[in-house]
Amino acid sequence: MLRIDGIAEVLQTQPAKGAARQVDALMQQLVVEAGVPPSRRESARMLLMIFILGSVSLEQALDGLPHQLTESPESRFAQGLDMLIAGLAAT
Repeated sequence: MLRIDGIAEVLQTQPAKGAARQVDALMQQLVVEAGVPPSRRESARMLLMIFILGSVSLEQALDGLPHQLTESPESRFAQGLDMLIAGLAAT
């Protein structure tokens, strides 16, 4: 997703289009496979979607700009995802 400039904005502003539907279906599949109880799947899917689109937007905004971040984009994403999963597991 990082290779496609503006993809997060497109997915957010045109949610009824093909790519957005595919991403949404993938998020739904991920929360089911992760064992999230049915009553919490919608919230977990939305939280995951917000995290992923926010991460993509952040990395695209940082691309080429000077910044103080020392972790790689992959590491930042993995750490954030670990925190998100821990938060879901704790509730």
